[in-house]
Amino acid sequence: MTQEGTRIDLLLESDKWAMALENKIWHQQNNPFTDYSRYLEKKYPDKKHLLVVLSSEGQAPTGWTGISYSMFISVLSPRLGMVYISSPLSKWQVLLREFMLHLESLMGKNTITTETETFVLENLRNIQEAVLLKNAVVKSLQEECLRFLTEHFSDRGYEVTMALNHWEGYPALRFGLSHWVSESDVVLFLDRTPGRQFEVRTYICDLTTPTLQHQARQMLISEEHNDSWSERSGSVFTVVSRLPRKLEAKHLMFQRVAKALDQLDEFELHHER
Repeated sequence: MTQEGTRIDLLLESDKWAMALENKIWHQQNNPFTDYSRYLEKKYPDKKHLLVVLSSEGQAPTGWTGISYSMFISVLSPRLGMVYISSPLSKWQVLLREFMLHLESLMGKNTITTETETFVLENLRNIQEAVLLKNAVVKSLQEECLRFLTEHFSDRGYEVTMALNHWEGYPALRFGLSHWVSESDVVLFLDRTPGRQFEVRTYICDLTTPTLQHQARQMLISEEHNDSWSERSGSVFTVVSRLPRKLEAKHLMFQRVAKALDQLDEFELHHER
């Protein structure tokens, strides 16, 4: 503690120098740096004074040396590696490694540019209106698909269930039939990730035996499928059909969902769990 009652984060001393080290993580650099340097002058008048600020960006006030976390780690890492090779593992090495990992976590860069931040802040109202509009469109599409499916299954008296999830920010419209005992369903995944397409996914659940797993593959994989995989140790089997742009018209997507539900219903009716 200095004469003025302020505290230096870390004070190091050797035969020739004394170092005041300040670690600034998120705080503004408004510490009483003058007090710190004056303290070293009085306490160590015959030694070289090293004034260092360790921070994420390496900034420092006049008269101090700024070291960024990335610079610090780049120098320390190879030396720590040599210690691991030449010396038995000690608790100090473990602590140092954990400290370096902590610094790396603090180095997470903000990938959003200033221009982007400014644009978003200036257009928050329009962005919020766009979000509300998107949600309304997705809800309308989901309800329209429900009406289509209800009409499709009306001659059989089936009740269609629906739910809405979001995967990676994109809507996943889930549909099933209420008389199914399992959690199986069909999902219309409206994925607009660059390079991807809308998908109709069939999830066959509660496949508790190898026989059921085999039969699910035999019945549900068709010429239209593009991918398939097993989940949860084989108890869930997923079949994916991707929709090219020409099939993204609503009635065509709804037809594909209805077809997938028909196929899944056939399996559910003939394979009790």
